[in-house]
Amino acid sequence: MVPLIDVSLIQKITFNDERLLNDFLDEWVIDARKKMVLIHDRNSNGSGKLLFWAIHELKTNFTMLSCSEAIHYVDQLLKQLELDNSITQKDVNGIEERLTHILNELKRIYGISGSYPMD
Repeated sequence: MVPLIDVSLIQKITFNDERLLNDFLDEWVIDARKKMVLIHDRNSNGSGKLLFWAIHELKTNFTMLSCSEAIHYVDQLLKQLELDNSITQKDVNGIEERLTHILNELKRIYGISGSYPMD
């Protein structure tokens, strides 16, 4: 699974300035990692509604890079949370796997480090 990323929206926001783009992507990585930690925490604490919002916030990150496969995956989890108020650890691991692929893609294409710790 290789999620396709599209930074055209971010390029517009940063006025096609390469330095600003890299700074924005660095911040995106830090923010996404923090949200992933929060998702793990809220899932282990059984906080269904708070978990819903944490995943929804990470979906916004995925949307910024047009990561359609990751967006689709988290949409399915959000629907499941609405119905059952819970998801499995395997589901959370699926989010993390997709984020890791996105980080690797950012590193490969833009040199953005995907090695920020998740804790």
